[in-house]
Amino acid sequence: MYHPHDRQIQEHALRRPRIVCTALVLATLLPTLAIHANDASPPATAPTARSAPTIVTYQPGVRIDWTRRQVEIDAKVILRQGAIELFACSPRTREHESIVCIQARPLHVYQAMGLVGLVPGHPTQFDIQTERIQPATGESIEIQIRHTVNDAIQTEPIENWLRHANTRRPLERLDWVFAGSLPAEGGGMTADLEGTVIALVDFSSALIALPQHHTDSNDALWLEPNTQAIPALGTPCTLLVRQGPLRIHLDATGRLRLNRQPCTLATVAATLLQTRRDGDTRPVELRIDPSAPPTSERLIRNMLRLLGVPTHKIICHRSAVSSALSHDPNAFASWLNHRWAQQPPNEKQPRTRLADIAQKLGHDLRKQVTESHTQLKQLIGSMAQPLKHRR
Repeated sequence: MYHPHDRQIQEHALRRPRIVCTALVLATLLPTLAIHANDASPPATAPTARSAPTIVTYQPGVRIDWTRRQVEIDAKVILRQGAIELFACSPRTREHESIVCIQARPLHVYQAMGLVGLVPGHPTQFDIQTERIQPATGESIEIQIRHTVNDAIQTEPIENWLRHANTRRPLERLDWVFAGSLPAEGGGMTADLEGTVIALVDFSSALIALPQHHTDSNDALWLEPNTQAIPALGTPCTLLVRQGPLRIHLDATGRLRLNRQPCTLATVAATLLQTRRDGDTRPVELRIDPSAPPTSERLIRNMLRLLGVPTHKIICHRSAVSSALSHDPNAFASWLNHRWAQQPPNEKQPRTRLADIAQKLGHDLRKQVTESHTQLKQLIGSMAQPLKHRR
């Protein structure tokens, strides 16, 4: 739970440079590596070219799947209905407000996530200078849960076990991030003490979090358990954590975001081209607003095709509800009358003159957008040529 008055932890979090996260992984791994050096069993390292891909045990309750570059965490179902602030906690901490309890230390989960290449950011912070809450940051990840249903193994996104509290609508895929918790005094991390493994609301100690602000006020909790989808209490399950897909979001106005950051189509194309050159085979998740311009959607799909992204690697989600603002046909006239009324009497121009100026500005803007659109198509075509020659 987020406490703005806890200035000591907050100031430490604001001063902590990004390299401290990596240093914590290395520092916490040193005792483990020393133990493994004296063991007859091999350490949890990436398999060599001669060895078959395997899933290895890293620490009790934590395994690393080197083939899929994912972390497996043993857990069990502990709650199916009621108020929740976390999806997962650690033992003897927050079982009263979590759906599952992991059978491992959060510190060991943190280490394993670092070993598969995930980069931590920071949990929710309170900026003392601006007096504003900074949402959690970190590498984008996706989380699935594996359990047995009628003697058959079932793997599904953890979002299936959640729903919106107010409307009880199914939950869309969320943008989880590897927040990384905070170092604790005397070693370890604060997630070990508070049990904040996968947070649904703002926690300054969260290991995995959401990059948006969500209050922990009991009368405003935004999610609740989807009871019908959750198996019986005590059911063993496994959390699967791995790097998330490249998420491209097209909103109702045709604007783009790549992994939550506003961007241009040229930025998306350059990023996809670089990931292919680096051998990154992550899927591309395309989230489209139902009111998005069809031309913008076609342009993105053509770009993915020209860059050689396989069809089976493209995951398309179309939102059920549009984020478009409602259109008021009288809004411009109201704005024009308001601006005209604000002008000094000796400087007032005819309303038709103001309308002509606004129309010219709109024409110039449309011309700039058309020119930019043409330049982007040429850029995508030029970047696609090297890929065609390589094939």
